[in-house]
Amino acid sequence: MTIATLRRLACIFFLAAGFPVQASFHLWTINEIYSNADGTVQYIELTTADAGQQFLAGHTVSTSSTGSATQNYTFGTNLPGDSAGKKFLIATSGFAALGILVPDYVVPNGFLFKHAATLDFSGVDVWNYANTLPTDGFLSLNRNGTQGINSPTNFAGATAQIAPPGGFLANLATRGPVLTGDGVMIGGFIIQGTKPRTVIVTVAGPSLTGAGVPGALANPTLIIIRASDGVVIANNDDWQTQTVPAHATAISAAGFAPANALEPAVYLTLGPGAYTAIVQGAGGTTGIALIGVYMTP
Repeated sequence: MTIATLRRLACIFFLAAGFPVQASFHLWTINEIYSNADGTVQYIELTTADAGQQFLAGHTVSTSSTGSATQNYTFGTNLPGDSAGKKFLIATSGFAALGILVPDYVVPNGFLFKHAATLDFSGVDVWNYANTLPTDGFLSLNRNGTQGINSPTNFAGATAQIAPPGGFLANLATRGPVLTGDGVMIGGFIIQGTKPRTVIVTVAGPSLTGAGVPGALANPTLIIIRASDGVVIANNDDWQTQTVPAHATAISAAGFAPANALEPAVYLTLGPGAYTAIVQGAGGTTGIALIGVYMTP
């Protein structure tokens, strides 16, 4: 049973027993953290499935690390509506200055420690992250310990991605669970600059079994969506079967052919902008998969 479930059951108990219950805040879970190399651009994303958890005023978030002073932030206001199915975003002033997304709360630059530390949301959710935060400017650290493409989301439901320092994404791979419904695997990438770039997007599923990964997704499928208008621009099930047959040859020639015929891949030339890759299991199956996004010369 998860900590979030235990907290939810405790809340139900107090309601059923008739004990006075104060306005709630305690069913939020820290979901994702991010830092750039110098710590000026950082964020903390929290999530909850529960209603009535928007009352944050007067509560705190803190971060601590051995040999360093603890840093604290007190929420000055509540969130602006009911919390059911929501996320909220705490970010540094350097993040806010980027202008890509409005954080719900702003903390000083360098609030997060980039090495192993403890992140404490008001004593009700504590994350002892042993892993050093990725500081390549594009990857974030997820609560399950995996790294993924940064995807900060605020309470209004708006989301953004911080572009890597070089201006475009190159040779990125991220692994995670593929579930059903809202639990499908989602990854994003950005093409910046003024010129189109050719990318190959792949998904590993069954081949992960040979690498010792338990519960690998047996038959993944891949969809690519253009973020600017939500249009599906590509989809694939088995990489050797392409809408344009020559693309299978190009994927193989570039050295990015998936190891299993059931794994998908797409070969695309994309204009500047943001794109989303969605991985699902054929027939509603679930398991672990790995998305790779690779720039070709």
